[in-house]
Formats: sequence, C-alpha cells, structure tokens
Amino acid sequence: VHAGGFTAEFGDRMSAVIEATSLRPVADQYYELGLSLFHANALASQRFAAGRGQWLAAARRSNLDEIADLVDAEIGEPSYSDAFARLDYAITDATRASLHMLVSADRADVQNDDRHETATATYRNSYFWGTLEHDFTAATSARAIVSYTDVAGHREGEVNDPGNVVGEADDERHYDVFGLKVDGSHRTERWLHRFGLEWRTMAADYDYRSRSLFYPGYPAPQSPGGEVERDETLAPSGSHVAAYVTSRMLVTDRLAAEVGLRWDEQTYGVDADDQWGPRVNLAYELGDVTRLRASWGRYQQFQGINELQVEDGIDEFFPAQKSDHTILGVE
Repeated sequence: VHAGGFTAEFGDRMSAVIEATSLRPVADQYYELGLSLFHANALASQRFAAGRGQWLAAARRSNLDEIADLVDAEIGEPSYSDAFARLDYAITDATRASLHMLVSADRADVQNDDRHETATATYRNSYFWGTLEHDFTAATSARAIVSYTDVAGHREGEVNDPGNVVGEADDERHYDVFGLKVDGSHRTERWLHRFGLEWRTMAADYDYRSRSLFYPGYPAPQSPGGEVERDETLAPSGSHVAAYVTSRMLVTDRLAAEVGLRWDEQTYGVDADDQWGPRVNLAYELGDVTRLRASWGRYQQFQGINELQVEDGIDEFFPAQKSDHTILGVE
C-alpha cells in the first residue's frame, strides 16, 4: 500500500495506490477448500515441465443469499461469485510468459415493503491480461503487458410512496478497455533506471432513465415539491496515453534518492486532458534502526470513462484533479 508520495511508475491516482500480485505457491502441488458464512471457495495449483511452468485456479461463491433465506431476511438477498486463473511458463532462463483471468458477478436485491421500495443491481466484470518478461542481461530487463477489460452493470429501482414520491430508475452501463504497457529497467551498483509507456483505447455505453415526482411537503414540511426527468444515452470513446521515466541513485552509503517524471493524456471528452507529474523521493539512514524519508510530487487523477455522472444530468467529463504531496516520515 503506497499511502502517498509514490514514484512516477504509478499514475491515474492522486491519493494512494494498492499494488497487488497474484499468489504463487512454493509447493509443486497445492490444494485448498474453504467454507464460511460469507462464501465457499476452492483453490488448486500445480507445477509442470520440471518446474518451469505453473498453473493456478481459484473460485468463490457467496453464501449470503442462503443465509438471508435461513434468517428470513426481508431486506433482500446479496450474492456474488468470482474466479481467478493464471498460467505461467519459463520459455528460457531469461524469458517468462504468463496468462491471467479474473471474472466476477454480483447481484443485490433490496426490498422494503413498508413503503414499497425495491431495487435490483447486477454487475459483471471480466479482466484478461498476458505478460511477457525478458532479461537482456543481468542488469537490463523489460516487460510487456497486453490486457482487455469488459465491465457491465444494470440497476433498477422503484419507490412508489403514495402521496410523497413516485421514483423509478433504470440504469444500464457497459465499458471495455484494450491496453498495452511496456516497462524497462537497467541497474548498476549505485543506479536503477526505469521507464515505461502505456496506451489504452476505451469505449463506454450509458443508457440511463429516471423519473422522480416529489409532492409538496416531502421530504420536509416546507418542501415545494418538484419533478425530475432524465433520459441520457451516451457513448463516449477515446484513449489514454502515458509515459514515465525515473532514476534511483545511491548518493552516499546512507542517502538514496529517486527522481522521476510522468506524463498522462486522455482524448475522450470535449478537450484532451494532459498532465505532467514530477516526483522526488529521499531516504536517509540515520542509524542502524532509524530511517528518515521525504517526498514531493504532483499527482493527477482523471475521471474514468465509466465514471460519467449521468444520474446527475452531467454529460461531459471533468478535468483531471491535481494534488501536490509533501511528506516527511520517520521509520
């Protein structure tokens, strides 16, 4: 977890970054079964080709809907399921390849018979990516990632509170992203240089409807009442391009510094939105058990193509948000 002051390798976020890697069991064979009030899960992994390759598969299914039936819950039934799979193989001692898949589905049914409120939300997420890594020398390496993302969501709602509010809503969204990312690094005894390029093309579909009729005196006695009607059908598309370069150096035996620069640009929306982000990080060993840290940088977070606020009547993307971090720390 990078709570702030992260280096130029990371972009699209201005507050924090969670960096995650998939599990790689050490054993040649590994199996796991689990059962809880939340879900049932299974995981299996095996090595093959004399240890050069390994596959892993994991899946979960929620038990929340059964628990809701058991306790006769009137609020509704949430459910979810997901699966992850990975296949990696060392083609040579210097070249490694892997394929990954992560899919999930969620559904939530909410009811309130007291005033006839009901809502249904379903979500589907699919992520696929392949990675190719190569060590040109003991000091120079590179990595390429090809990815595809497909996400869809559908939300329905109804209030129908006689004399107060009518309600209704029907929100259907879908977006997909194809991406290519290339990273490289070169290290010496006192230097580590890293650089990278990223390109993503993306498209989204919004099909939103809404109707809200508020009667006078609701929700407050002095409320004059009102009516809101929206019918937004939008299909934005565009691309995101990014590049970064950063160098980490051992200035002295106790002082390490990293200086980097990142550039991002998005082409969807009314105008292209580009950002520059310089970054500086310092670490100083005050003693054998104490380390001082300092960092400064500019960070941007642009609005994702799936984050258009059509429910609020907004049909254009906002400019990227910007944040300057100045952080001092003691370990």
